[in-house]
Amino acid sequence: MKRQKFFAAVLILIFVLVSFWVTAEDYRTSPVAISPGSDTELVSIWQSCPTFSWSAIDHASSYRISVFEVIEPKVMGYESMSAMKSPVINKDIPGPALSWTLSSKESLKTGNMYSWYVQALDEYGNTMGNWSNGKIFKVEQEILFVGIEERLAKKMREYDVNEDTIANIIKDMKSEVNEVAIRDSSSKNNINNQGRSGIEGYEGTTNTFYGLTAGASITTGKYNSFFGREAGEFNNSGESNTFIGCVAGVYNTTGSKNTFVGSYSGVYNNTGYENTFLGYTAGYYNTTGYNNTFLGNSAGLSNTTGNCNTFLGNSAGLSNTTGNWNTFLGNMAGNNNTTGNQNIFFGYHAGISNTTGYENIFLGYKGGYFNTVGDKNIFIGVVAGYANTTGYQNTYIGYHSGVNNTTGYNNTFLGHFSGENNITGGSNIFLGYMSGYNETGSNKLYIDNSGDSFPLIYGEFDNNIIAINGKLGIGTKTPDYPMELETTGQNAAFTTKRTDGATNIMSATLSWAQFGSVTNHPVMIFVNNTWKMRLDTDGSLNMANGATCTSSGVWINASSRKLKENIKSLSSDEAVEVLTKLNPVKYNYKNDKTEKYVGFIAEDAPELVATKDKKGMSPMDVVAVLTKVVQEQQKTIAELKEKIASFEKK
Repeated sequence: MKRQKFFAAVLILIFVLVSFWVTAEDYRTSPVAISPGSDTELVSIWQSCPTFSWSAIDHASSYRISVFEVIEPKVMGYESMSAMKSPVINKDIPGPALSWTLSSKESLKTGNMYSWYVQALDEYGNTMGNWSNGKIFKVEQEILFVGIEERLAKKMREYDVNEDTIANIIKDMKSEVNEVAIRDSSSKNNINNQGRSGIEGYEGTTNTFYGLTAGASITTGKYNSFFGREAGEFNNSGESNTFIGCVAGVYNTTGSKNTFVGSYSGVYNNTGYENTFLGYTAGYYNTTGYNNTFLGNSAGLSNTTGNCNTFLGNSAGLSNTTGNWNTFLGNMAGNNNTTGNQNIFFGYHAGISNTTGYENIFLGYKGGYFNTVGDKNIFIGVVAGYANTTGYQNTYIGYHSGVNNTTGYNNTFLGHFSGENNITGGSNIFLGYMSGYNETGSNKLYIDNSGDSFPLIYGEFDNNIIAINGKLGIGTKTPDYPMELETTGQNAAFTTKRTDGATNIMSATLSWAQFGSVTNHPVMIFVNNTWKMRLDTDGSLNMANGATCTSSGVWINASSRKLKENIKSLSSDEAVEVLTKLNPVKYNYKNDKTEKYVGFIAEDAPELVATKDKKGMSPMDVVAVLTKVVQEQQKTIAELKEKIASFEKK
C-alpha cells in the first residue's frame, strides 16, 4: 500500500514538472500582444491606422500579425477565431521590430470591431510557439483638430515653416489628442461629451469637450473645443477657443478665439484673446495678453500682459512678461526679454540676453547675443553685434560685423569682419570686407575691402576730413592722374565757391583751357603759401616783386631802391666795352618762323647784360649800357661845343 502511494506521488510530481516545463516553454516562445486593445473588454481607439506592438521573443527572426473583424465584443483564442473567419490582415514583420503601423492602404474601417494576435517565427519561417492571447478594440471616428487644423497650418506657413514640418506637427498633435481621448475614455469620472457642456443642465450644442473636467465651468461660452484633462476647465463665457492638452487653458474664463495646443499651454490665460500657443508650457503665464503667437516648447512661457508678440522656437521669448510687438524666431531667441518692445530676433540664441532693449532687429546665429538694454540696433549676420550690451542705433551687417563692439553707438558697419576690433567707438562708418578691422576710435570713415590702415577712402567726421588713397576719376574709370575729370559735349570744370566771396573755376572747353574767377575778384597765384602773381579785375598784372603790367599793356619792371643792394655806378669804360661787344642780329624763333625780330644772342652777349646761364637778357640792362655811353657821348659833345665856340670867338 505504501509502495503504491509512493509511486502515485512520484507520478504526480512528474506530471507537475512536465506541465510546468510545457507552460514555461509556451511562455518563452509566445509573444504578448500589448496594444491596441484589451484581452478583457472592448476598448475604443481613434485611429484607423493603429500601431500594433508586442513583446520580444529570444531568437525570433520575425513575427506574424493576424487581424480579424468581429461582430461581438468577445475575446476568443486564435484557433477558435481562425476556425470561424479569415483574417483581414495577415502580415509577417521582420525582427527585431516589436511594432508595426498600418499604412493608409491597409486602414481599418471606422465603427468596426477587431481582434488581433501575434506569433513568433524562426529564421526558416517556422512557428516558435503558440499564438498570443487576443486583443479586442473598436475603431471610432478619428478625432481631428475640430476646425483648427487648417488654421494652424496657415499660421505656420506665414512664418515660412516648411510643409514637411507642418505635417509632422499636426500629426503629432493629432496623436496626442487621440492618446488623451483614449486615456480619458477609461476613466469613470471622465466628462467625455460631444455637443454638451461640462455641467449638467446646460446644453452647449456648439461645444466639444474630451477629457476629465474639460470645460467643466462652461455657462454661455460657445464654439469651444477642449481636449485633455482639465482643458479649459474654468472657461465660462469664452468663445471660439480650442485647447488641446493636459490643463491647456485651464484658467481661461472669458478669453475668446484662442488656440492652445500642448500640455500646460496657456494655463493662466484669463481674458487674453486671439492667442495661438503651440508647445509644452507655451504661453504658460499669459493672463490678459492678446494677439500673441507662441510656437515651441516653453515659448513665451512668462508672458503675462504682453500683446501682439510672435515667438517661434524652443524657449523663444521665455522671460517676456509685458513686452509688446516682438517677433522672436529661433531656439531661445529673445529668451531673457522682459519688457522690451518692437524687437525682431531671428536665429539660434539671437538677442538671448536682451531684457528691456527695444526696436532692435537681430538676424543670424547669436546675433546681438549680449545686448541687454541697447535699442534701435540692426544686426544682420552670424554673431553680428555679438558683444553689444548697451550700444544703441548701430547697424552691423555681415559675418562677424561689429562682433566686439560693446557700448558704441551710431555706428554703421557693412561687410564681413567690418569693425572687428572696434570695442567702444561710436559714429563710425565702415563699408566693405574687413573695413575698419583694426580701427578702435570714433567718427571714422573706412571704405575698402581689406583690413588695411590706409583704405581706399578714409574720413574723419569730427574734423571734416576725407582722404582718397588712390586715383580719383570723374567721368573716367581709368584716370592717369591722382584726380582726373573727363566729359564729352560740355565743359569739364572744377569749381570752388565761397558763398560770401569769390568763386574760382578751372575748366577745359572746346577751344581752350581756362582758369580764374567767375566773380568780380582778382586771381592770385601762390607759391609756398605766399602770393607771387595777381591778376586784378582791371586787367593789370602785378608781381609780388613789384613788377607790373598795366591794364594798357605797358610792362613796368620793379626798380625801387628798396628792392636793391650793392648799388654802384656803371663806368664809361665798362659801358663802352659792353656796347662794343654787343652784336645786333636779325632772327626768328624756331617755334614761329614767320615772325622776324632784331636783337642779341644771349650766349654772345657780355656777362654784364646776360643772365647767369647765358640763356636770356634783360632789356633794361642794355638800356642802362646805352644810357651810360650816350651820357659820356653827350659830355664829349658838350666839351666839343665849348671848344668850337671858343675857336669861333678867336
